Amino acid sequence: MSHPMYAAQKISIQPHEVPHTHYQVDYVAVNCGKMVAASKRRIRFKFGYTNLDALSQGQTGQDCRGSEHDVIITWSLSSGKQAIALDGQEVFFDVG
Repeated sequence: MSHPMYAAQKISIQPHEVPHTHYQVDYVAVNCGKMVAASKRRIRFKFGYTNLDALSQGQTGQDCRGSEHDVIITWSLSSGKQAIALDGQEVFFDVG
């Protein structure tokens, strides 16, 4: 018999209580400096959140795709500039 502290809890999830999950759509990392490509880096993440209504109706695959977003991280190794953009809008900028 397992110790109660380590026993797995049994959870019953109702259709209206489907957990909100996320999924990865795309990931790209490139060196993008003008003169020396390796002097600047850009990473792009594209992710989405599931469509809870579709999940609760038992749908799967493409039908469950919800809102999708882009995060782009850019930094220059030579100047120290750093930027983060969410859905095309800059949300962080710093000069190191």
